[in-house]
Parts: sequence; structure tokens; C-alpha cells
Amino acid sequence: MYPEMLAVLATGYYPLVSDALLFHTRANGDDAGLFPLAVQLYNGCCVRTVALNGGDGRKFGGTIPGEANAGVEVYRQTLCNMGVPPEKMVISSPADHTKQENDAFLDLAITHGWKSAIIIAHLHQLPRAVLGMLKSMDDHSHLLRIYTAFPSPDDWFRPTRGSQGEARARRLDDIAVEREKIPGFQAKGDLASYERLFTYIFNDRDRLP
Repeated sequence: MYPEMLAVLATGYYPLVSDALLFHTRANGDDAGLFPLAVQLYNGCCVRTVALNGGDGRKFGGTIPGEANAGVEVYRQTLCNMGVPPEKMVISSPADHTKQENDAFLDLAITHGWKSAIIIAHLHQLPRAVLGMLKSMDDHSHLLRIYTAFPSPDDWFRPTRGSQGEARARRLDDIAVEREKIPGFQAKGDLASYERLFTYIFNDRDRLP
């Protein structure tokens, strides 16, 4: 059901304003379009604040800062340089992978009383991020109104890196990797089912306060 989910997310929408933008970290060299999109949503008054992963970019289980991604200080400074005020950024506890990020972002939402948020990522990476956030929300019995946004498609044939910094010969290859990860993470209990997501989007989300 990965293609069906992509179609749903690609034709989705977000409201006039959400409480927060949830900016998942991306591997070094794989963040094309995400920073301009974050700034566009903030400057367009679509989000009130930007939430960042407080990690230093080390791999899951690793010890080297910046090995998987640039880390929070680079993300924060980049956004500042592009016009997002530092006081409008909220930093989560450090997270080394997407499940930890979702749990950390949900903790921020509970602490700050957020009711809605926009997750940004490249389109083919949104399914895992959104399924993970929904699982975190269900596990904590704390539903937010979650929406999505993604930048314009990048060059699918350029070299890039995966979520833990592993090399990809072509960006196109990352689509199959993302698709194949999902069933395993669902079996582990880290991600919601596709059926649960469709129920959330079409029945639950817009009934929430």
C-alpha cells in the first residue's frame, strides 16, 4: 500500500496555520529543498514555530557527531540565516532515528500544548515519518492534527545518502529502500498500519480540536 499512501500524501493539504513544523533531520547531502520549504511555511504564517531534533548528527549507536546528519546547531543556524527567528525554534531531546524523533516531537507537543503540526520531508520519506508519528500518538493516547508538506522533486539520479548516512548511487534507489523498511518496522510495532493511517486521515484528524 506504499504507492496508495504516496498518492494520498501527495494530494494532501494543510490548514491556514498549524502550531508547529516538525523538521526531521536528513542525511548530509539529502536535505535539498527542505530548508527553503521550512522558511516558506514559517514566513507564510502556516506554522507558529519550528521543532528541531536536538541531536548532534551521530548515527544510531554511533559516537561521531555529524556522521549521519549535520546536527541541530547547523540546522538552527541555517534557519536563522534564512530568516527564522531563533526564539521561534524549539529543540527536542536528542534523537538518533525517526522513531526517536517522533517520540521527541510528541513530547514537545504535549509540553507546549500543540494541537496541530506539519511534518516536512521528501515525498517518498513521508510515509515512514507519518506512520511513525501516528504510532507514537496512538501509544500515548494523544492525537494531534498532523499534516504534511514536501519540496519539489529533486534530481532522482544524483548520488545521495540514506537516513543513517549510507551512500546511494542514485536518489531513485532510496524509494525502494524506504518502501521495504516499512513492513519490518510495522511488525516491530514502530509504525502504524496503512489502514490505521487512512482511518486517521479520512475520519479522525479533522474531528480533533
